[in-house]
Amino acid sequence: MATYRPLRPIAAGSALAVFLQSMFLLTADTQIAIQPLGIVELIPAASAQQSRGITYRPPTKLTRATRTAGTGVRGLCNQLGRIEVTPLVPDNHIGQTLSKRPTFLAYVAGGKSVEFTLVEPNVEKPLLVKTVTPNAQGLVRVDLPEAFPDLEVGKNYRWSISVVCNPNRRSGDVFAQSWIQRVEPSVALTQKLSSANSKLEQARLYAEAGVWYDAIATLTEANQVDPNDSAIRSDLTALLSQVQIQNVVLTAPTNRTVTSNPTR
Repeated sequence: MATYRPLRPIAAGSALAVFLQSMFLLTADTQIAIQPLGIVELIPAASAQQSRGITYRPPTKLTRATRTAGTGVRGLCNQLGRIEVTPLVPDNHIGQTLSKRPTFLAYVAGGKSVEFTLVEPNVEKPLLVKTVTPNAQGLVRVDLPEAFPDLEVGKNYRWSISVVCNPNRRSGDVFAQSWIQRVEPSVALTQKLSSANSKLEQARLYAEAGVWYDAIATLTEANQVDPNDSAIRSDLTALLSQVQIQNVVLTAPTNRTVTSNPTR
């Protein structure tokens, strides 16, 4: 009686994978999977991406920078209790965006309103100063106005979020700052984004390509539109955890919450 050994997974790019692609006339939009009984299954790449969840891969050419977070109880802020200000950005490098006018996100606990400031390198006057009210759970979202000048490709911009406790004594502010850099998309990423079927798929593509700001902005927007989508909530939790943002709670308009968990 003949015996059979189960087939092993086929490595992408291997001679056997290339052969199967030629036999089945596969395209780059199709992946190969081997089932336990040795059956070859053809899986659309979009479906494979949906099943994997989100993974943030930092840019290959990155600029080192440390995320700062502000905490404390100072001066007139004593009335508010303990204050925390956390930019939703990577912890050890400058996050990137493809957008001419990107979205900035931060978490603020204990502040009723905050001041957002965007600064161009070596320019004393800020490009933008704006007062923003956090939502019920402290999420601050800042969208640059349509009339705002485009961010320049390759330039690093500094931004900050401050809880102003005493307008006459700004040294008492509780604040945090970070950086952003605009980059050009690759041809491959542009093509993938144009064929994406959902905000969730777009966010995963941005994260995979190292485009942090667009990934987190797209996910939070998708969560507000559809707060009952467990895949979106799960990806948002995972994305924050992957850059060491812990114990931050984000809420959608329906008051369903998404919490980032500590990375173990």
